[in-house]
Amino acid sequence: MTDDDRVREVQRLYPLLYFACHDSHARDDGLGESDLRLLHHIDGGADVYASRLARHLDLSRSRVSEALAKLEGAGLIERSPASGGRKRIRLTERGRSALESEDGLDPVAIRAILDRMAPAEQEQVLEGLRLLADAVRAGA
Repeated sequence: MTDDDRVREVQRLYPLLYFACHDSHARDDGLGESDLRLLHHIDGGADVYASRLARHLDLSRSRVSEALAKLEGAGLIERSPASGGRKRIRLTERGRSALESEDGLDPVAIRAILDRMAPAEQEQVLEGLRLLADAVRAGA
């Protein structure tokens, strides 16, 4: 299998898994898709700044700044001074809780899929996901 074949396989398989386990986006706390998207990117572990978010998400800096102000006002993020006059952005405990309560992937659907596999296969799946996550973190 070539590198291009591997890329195409991830492109083909990931949406299948995502949509099979994806739950509703309706939330009680008023957070929308774009709010959650920002929170997920802030939760990445690396130093996060508004300019990086704007570039990465292909949004204007003013739009990102406006969204961050909303999240900060809701107590979901905090901004602290960093070098060069920038502000480092981090999730608060409330922000982490908001992500943990996200209805993104349905645990019942995930359990049903995992139950179709032997325990050793389940461990292989989890190890593969861990390896992917580690590679993502290494590139952050």
